[in-house]
Order: sequence, then structure tokens, then C-alpha cells
Amino acid sequence: GYHNGVRIAVISCNWHQFEPSRGNFSSSYIASVLATKNYFESIGDAIELDLGIQYPPSWVFSDTAGQFVNQFGQAFTSTSSGVNNPNVVFSQAVRDDLGAYITNVFLELGTNWQSVRVGGGMYNEINYPAASYSDSTGSNQNCYWAYDVAAQTGTGLAAGVSSCPVPG
Repeated sequence: GYHNGVRIAVISCNWHQFEPSRGNFSSSYIASVLATKNYFESIGDAIELDLGIQYPPSWVFSDTAGQFVNQFGQAFTSTSSGVNNPNVVFSQAVRDDLGAYITNVFLELGTNWQSVRVGGGMYNEINYPAASYSDSTGSNQNCYWAYDVAAQTGTGLAAGVSSCPVPG
């Protein structure tokens, strides 16, 4: 937009479209994002990249490491943008997938961005699922999302993260 003499275009890159399957990147999607970027550069706008991690591909959740689990044994699932975050808090595998995606975004789209929006959650950050949750097993309140395997046992735990201080 144009405000007080500053022109910035926000270019969104959606993870699920960029990498529809692990390690396979959509050349047609990448070309469309580049075309948009090139257009705004050509008219003199500064460009911000929205990494679009709030749009994770479904394959990230196919492994249980990708899912948050609460104390009731419910694995969090959602299809709502900004809500369906993979488990980047505890899972090293998910962090590796996200890191590979981000690396490839900059390889394919370049590094000449005015700024980069990390995003990922409803409020512009990566976050835990909500405290209230319902699935086919029931509805629960005060959910604590630290009962996945990595959080409870340390197996597959992300580097620099401690396992859950209240195991079990």
C-alpha cells in the first residue's frame, strides 16, 4: 500500500502451495510468486515477504511428530489458516521441515526483500492450539498441548528445548 510516501507490497508465499509434498517444490507456483514480486519491483514498491507458514502442507501432519497432543490424548487437527500449526515447539522433525522450506523460499525467490514476516499463528506468531478443543473423542477445556512423544519422552525433541516438566 501507499501511506505517507512509503510504498510496500506484501507478497505471500504459501507453504502448502510452494512444497505440496516433502522436498518437491511447485515450479508453476514459484513462477507466479516471482512474477508478482517482479511486477511490484518494476513499479518501485518495497517488497515484504510473508513466508506463509500459517498455510502448512498436510504432509507435515502425517507423522505424529507434526501434531500437538493434549493431556486427554487428543491430537490437534484443524484446517483453519493460522490455527493449524504443526508442532514446531517440541518436534525437531517439524523444525527441520520448516527450515528446509524457508531455505528453499530464499533460494527460489531471492533474498532482496525489504522485510520478512514470519507469521504462523492467528496473531502473527507460532503458537499452541487453543485451551478448548473438541474432536470425535469429546470436548475438553484447559488443554495443555505438551503430551506428544517428543515433549513427554525427549525422543525427537527439538534442539535446545526441554521435555515437558510434568511428564504423564
